[in-house]
Amino acid sequence: MSRSRAWAGWGAGLGALLALGAAGAAQPVPDRIWPVRPEQPVVCFWRDDKLAAFSLTIDDNHVQDHAFWLEAGAARGWRWTWFIIAGRVGKPGPWGTWDNWRALRAAGHDVQSHSMYHLDPRQAEPLNIEQEYAEAQRLIEQQIPGARCLTLAYPNGYVPPNDADLAARYYLACRGVKGMPNPPCGLSYREVNSVSAAAGFAEPETHWASFAGYLNPARPGKYRGWYCCHFHGLTDDLKTRVKEMLAILERHQAEVWVAPFREVAQYGQQRDAAVLTVREGPENGLLVELTDGLSDASFDQPLTIKVRLPDEWDSALAGQGEQALPLQLIPHEGALYALVPVVPDRGPVELLWVKAKE
Repeated sequence: MSRSRAWAGWGAGLGALLALGAAGAAQPVPDRIWPVRPEQPVVCFWRDDKLAAFSLTIDDNHVQDHAFWLEAGAARGWRWTWFIIAGRVGKPGPWGTWDNWRALRAAGHDVQSHSMYHLDPRQAEPLNIEQEYAEAQRLIEQQIPGARCLTLAYPNGYVPPNDADLAARYYLACRGVKGMPNPPCGLSYREVNSVSAAAGFAEPETHWASFAGYLNPARPGKYRGWYCCHFHGLTDDLKTRVKEMLAILERHQAEVWVAPFREVAQYGQQRDAAVLTVREGPENGLLVELTDGLSDASFDQPLTIKVRLPDEWDSALAGQGEQALPLQLIPHEGALYALVPVVPDRGPVELLWVKAKE
């Protein structure tokens, strides 16, 4: 079979979206790809070849709700994103202490920037907008060991004096507050849309804010997109809504990738810039290389590669350098496929066909 072949990423037709790239041209709604030959591996649109992505974010600290969110996440193995007002941590009010935020990160959740002071004019020495962005990032990474503050929720939504060009100096994606779907193709990472308090999530599919359309090919513009929502403080009614929403997601967990905002933003941009090349390899396997041309310091999210196994083999092994890579085997229409998580720009990946049963 051919041993030298390149596959350009999903964003090739858009010119490959980069960090905070502007929205691209409209594209056909992407569907799952099932390669017909082993030498035709592809990058899956979302991790583990899920149909859609979902991120739940919380703004403005609200330490009083931490126990609720921690329990909801732990019960399902899901992780949320807190966009915190960094300069208010430790102050009287619902802002929490740095120990609270360290505990959230230790539990697997993500802590990101909602600016330094949320443009509060009452500050004795108000900061300019670049200082609001930069100082929050610096403080979060300083106070939370291992934190990677790479995304921002604009203070007050994306209105002046917010500035996407300045934000791009520090962050790889920014979230606004427009309650609109994030389309599967052509998304601008300068202002990712987000539905306030997940309003309309459980409505019938014809409702503009319903989640159901993200899983229905008949809903272009939503199908295979990224649903993002944001909450502030919780009331009893909102807690009930959250529980109903998470129950719906649980019923569709085989089809939805639930992940922190940063990870989805990384995956989407890396996927759109990805180039997957098949190199000369062993006779009983493949040697592939995945690159994306993005900054490895910020873009290091594993992308899922899908490869069809030859009919005479029933399992596979994967490795990148000295590291063994986990893989999933997925049957589809009489064929067997491997899903392999690969971080771009870390060298060739060797796939070996093996016999699970002799």
